[in-house]
Amino acid sequence: MISGFILLAVLLEGCTSPSSGPTVYISGYDNDASGKESYSAGYPCYWTGTTETRLATEGSASSIFVYKGTIYIAGYGCYWTGTNKTEFAEGEGGEANSIFVYKGMIYTAGRDFSGNACYWTGTKKTQLTSASNGDLAFFPAAKSIFVYNGTIYTAGWDASGNACYWTGTNETKLAEPKLLSVTTSTIPVANSIFVYKGTIYTAGHDGKDNACYWTGTNETELAEGGIASSIFVYKGTIYTAGKNDSENACYWTGTNETKLAEGGIASSIFVYKGTIYTAGKDDSENACYWTGTIKTQLAIVSKSETHLQSRRVYCEALSIFVAPYMTN
Repeated sequence: MISGFILLAVLLEGCTSPSSGPTVYISGYDNDASGKESYSAGYPCYWTGTTETRLATEGSASSIFVYKGTIYIAGYGCYWTGTNKTEFAEGEGGEANSIFVYKGMIYTAGRDFSGNACYWTGTKKTQLTSASNGDLAFFPAAKSIFVYNGTIYTAGWDASGNACYWTGTNETKLAEPKLLSVTTSTIPVANSIFVYKGTIYTAGHDGKDNACYWTGTNETELAEGGIASSIFVYKGTIYTAGKNDSENACYWTGTNETKLAEGGIASSIFVYKGTIYTAGKDDSENACYWTGTIKTQLAIVSKSETHLQSRRVYCEALSIFVAPYMTN
């Protein structure tokens, strides 16, 4: 799944019979309606349909994957199997942005506490790039992970600020940062990765800050501005989700845009039997998902009055998965 900015929409290996119909799973974060939760991001949770399961008291659940009926979620320094938390080794935790399960093995991708882009096989870390190898201001990270025929693919950006993907630990550069001034540059990002029939697809934004996707290393521009958060390929058609140059939540079928909200963002996309599912937040910053363009609300942003100022406790759907799902 994709991830939010971390989800990833992904293929399901070893799924159950599709006869029972699909179930929509979403991960992200919610807030306490009383406003007593964290004033930044609330607490990590996932939804089965619209039924919420809380995972912890703070943080977020950045990516979700369902394998043989078991729900897996990635978060800060850990992943959950259902509601059972597994932490990475002390000093290695950092953030897990994306999760994928292949033949029962759990793979997560993100950044460790030292600022290095990495992925974990179970709890064993594999470093992809070191923060010390480039400009520390870029803080490299792996944003998305996908496993195809046993090969591990990750996407993100390296220590020099290049959007890239890794095949195992071998990096392929997609776009370079664009220098705007002596102190400012535009940093390209690969937010999501998907492999279909051996071809690698990634989505994000390039060095010109345009929403785009790459087929291998060939770029296709989606919008002048905006961002592509997630990518999915179904029967050879490329689907991406994000927000357009007018800051509206949307998805693209190929390069054809479908607007979902006036504002907001679509953080993740999944296609099930030709139906397009996206998850994110709407123009009122409420967590939601869309079936086509029909919105289902998951959580409502709350406000808290303090003696200093009014603050908002945010909520967002970061990743979506639809199961059971057969290989397309």
